Amino acid sequence: MNPLCLMVCNAKICTSYSLVKVFMSLFYASFMVDSKF
Repeated sequence: MNPLCLMVCNAKICTSYSLVKVFMSLFYASFMVDSKF
């Protein structure tokens, strides 16, 4: 594998991981708000 493809694959994994983290934190925040009210 050439380094460019490796960089692109790593960027895709990093972006998908950050998206998952954002969605999980949003879901957790909405869950906490729902449990409070």
